[in-house]
Parts: sequence; C-alpha cells; structure tokens
Amino acid sequence: MKKIKDETSGSVDIVNGNFIMDFSKNPIPISIRNIPQLNHPLHTIVEFMGDDSIRLGNFSPSWRVRNISFEQNRNFVLKRLKQFE
Repeated sequence: MKKIKDETSGSVDIVNGNFIMDFSKNPIPISIRNIPQLNHPLHTIVEFMGDDSIRLGNFSPSWRVRNISFEQNRNFVLKRLKQFE
C-alpha cells in the first residue's frame, strides 16, 4: 500500500498492487499487477531522479504498447514527501 498526494488538489490516493522492474534494461520497464481498482495491469518505464524523485512515462494496459523512451510533456514525476514515510 502506498499513499500518493496530489500537490495541486491536495487529495491523497492509496494504491495497492505488485510491481516488477527490470533493472537490466534502460529505461527501466515497470509492470504493476493485482491492482484491486483495475481489471488489467499497468505498464510503463521509470527513471530515478535522485533519492526522492522518479519519472514515469504514460501507463499502458499492455506491455507491448508501453513507451520505450520518455516523450517531452508526456510523463510525470513522483516526489517522496517526508510526512508519508
């Protein structure tokens, strides 16, 4: 379980699921499965941007159509806030 806070709206979402990352590839692919709120997995790519931030590409329900590189203005950044640790 992970809490995600939207800085714009102030809302907090709780996300559940199992993830798999392949660190042998670049960019790093990530697949998130067993998400109770969805009937399909999510696939994307991830880049670590220091100790407290990661960049994610757009999510796709199929690993075959997920991004293979980051597109300008088509990704988002997650930042760890100390209050949620």
